[in-house]
Amino acid sequence: MVRKRPLNKRELAGKSFDVVTMFAPDTGLLVLHEPKCKVDLSKCVEGHTFLFDQVFDEATTNEEVFDAAVKPLVDEVLSARGCMATAFAYGQTGSGKTHTMSAVYAQAAAGVLAGADVKGLHVLISFFEIYGGSLFDLLAGRKPLKVLEDGKGEVNVLGMCCLPVKSVPHVADGSRPRQYGVVIVWVPSVEVVLTVVVEVSVSSKRLVKTHEVGTRQVWWSSA
Repeated sequence: MVRKRPLNKRELAGKSFDVVTMFAPDTGLLVLHEPKCKVDLSKCVEGHTFLFDQVFDEATTNEEVFDAAVKPLVDEVLSARGCMATAFAYGQTGSGKTHTMSAVYAQAAAGVLAGADVKGLHVLISFFEIYGGSLFDLLAGRKPLKVLEDGKGEVNVLGMCCLPVKSVPHVADGSRPRQYGVVIVWVPSVEVVLTVVVEVSVSSKRLVKTHEVGTRQVWWSSA
């Protein structure tokens, strides 16, 4: 899915050209308008059409994005089958990832907590940041973390906090210690990953091995 952000103040002041046209969400169509020069140096615009599952224009709200892109994942995580689901935002600095994913965190948390309460399940969260090729635990004062592969070929984040959560503000607070990039100035890649674990019972073993049978896991990622 693709979401288009509106032109910012700097772009509007500079009379920048809007290079993307989005069609209705269900069509999945967008057109990229590429400014080019012909052989005779005259200017022209070449259109490129792309097809995605869904597209959202600049007038789309965070609630509409959540309902279309993330709510079905929350429903699957809470289903009788149980599953792992991932919501990942990708784009350059200033493209609106944090604006979108901050709302997704809260809405996803509300959906998971409500469903877990009805089904009598426990919910735990962890937050870690990927910054400049290193990992930091946002629930432990940005403590450095190590990622290692075990004998089964499974990747594990060692020593990461995994805490019980009962309200949406607890989830929103987890991402506050993150680092932020500045538009125009190059900075190392920053990603914040929230892991929400929904399980039937809590044990010390499952706090470390969230992939054990009987757990349901959902990842929300914001870059």
